[in-house]
Amino acid sequence: MIRLLPLLASVVLLILTRFASAEHDQPSHIKLAAIVAQTGDATSSNRDSLIGIRFAVEEINQQGGVLGHPIELIELDNLSSPIGGKVAADAAVQREVHGVIGAAWSSHSLAMAPVLQQAGIPMLSPVSTTPSLTAVGDYIFRLCFVDTTQGQVMAQFAYNDLAVRKVVSFVDIRSDYSMGLASAFRQAFEQLGGTVLSEIEYQKKRQDFRPLLQQAASFTPDMLFLPTHDEMLLIWKHASELQFRPIMLGGDGWPSKGFTPDLHGYFSDHWSEGLDDEASRQFVQRFQQWQAQQNWPEQEKYQEIDAALALSYDAVHLFADAITRAHSLQRADIRQALADTQNFQGVTGDIQFNEQGDPHKPVIILEVTNGQKRFFRYVFPSESSATPAPTETEAVTDPTLSHKTHE
Repeated sequence: MIRLLPLLASVVLLILTRFASAEHDQPSHIKLAAIVAQTGDATSSNRDSLIGIRFAVEEINQQGGVLGHPIELIELDNLSSPIGGKVAADAAVQREVHGVIGAAWSSHSLAMAPVLQQAGIPMLSPVSTTPSLTAVGDYIFRLCFVDTTQGQVMAQFAYNDLAVRKVVSFVDIRSDYSMGLASAFRQAFEQLGGTVLSEIEYQKKRQDFRPLLQQAASFTPDMLFLPTHDEMLLIWKHASELQFRPIMLGGDGWPSKGFTPDLHGYFSDHWSEGLDDEASRQFVQRFQQWQAQQNWPEQEKYQEIDAALALSYDAVHLFADAITRAHSLQRADIRQALADTQNFQGVTGDIQFNEQGDPHKPVIILEVTNGQKRFFRYVFPSESSATPAPTETEAVTDPTLSHKTHE
């Protein structure tokens, strides 16, 4: 018996050591990295994503966190560039995060994805629409429709609903988003019988679009297709100065305000505050209450919530939901739970992923007129025509106009 005491003591010590080690391995926080632009030319358009992420994290933590753990939000600036995105992704790996939300611009996300895929860190991009993003690997997901979808939808809308036959496109040759969406639109539009008369190339940060608009006007197009970001407002302004007033059509990269009143256009988006939907109304109310508690300058306060903010909010809540369903903080388990998502009830609609990590979601078309935008109609990728715009009464009473009614 005396001889067994040292052996028994060793066994007890080993058990206690492993228990202590296991306790030490349990993180006190869930580390979530947000990789978006906080400096550089993408800052203003990326702010919506960052605010949506912050709002969701604070909301979840106030409700007790996830599996009893608060979320620690680690904000990493991608400096508005692809190389900055890669550096930020490397930093997320070094910080041993459990997941990443971001980026916003497709070129930034494409630089991040290979790093996070190799490290086995789940990545959820709220608004990067380039089709090749989720092809990087099975740890990469997105919450938005892809450029092939919105390009096809907008081509059908232009040809069938607007009776457009001749188009000139503007393409930013330094933007994966712009080039991809322009290509998807051209292919679908020409298959319908339309003609893309010219694709006028430019580079980001261009300040004078008047020579390019004069070149476009020489083709006498029915419409300009502008797969752009914030520079769309400068194009719009210079077209107004030249009294060149074709219909303008764009994608989800367009900003939500700043439009010149004397031009008319349409663009695709993922969500709109104007939707008649209970989940959207409650989300808007909660955000307004949260915003009122923030010490923001008056000019930074939101008068209207954009789709990028809502999608980013959904991305954080989906990440938290995946951890809850996995009942694990192992990144491989979180990834599997994300892949297994079925009918997650998000603000921007019911979310479930295909094998590529892309969701099946409708495209919303917004109309810009008199300098203001409004919800115009839904278009589902499998449909060849759109649902007519509702009257004010129909928008309240017709349940078929709610994105929650479409499965």
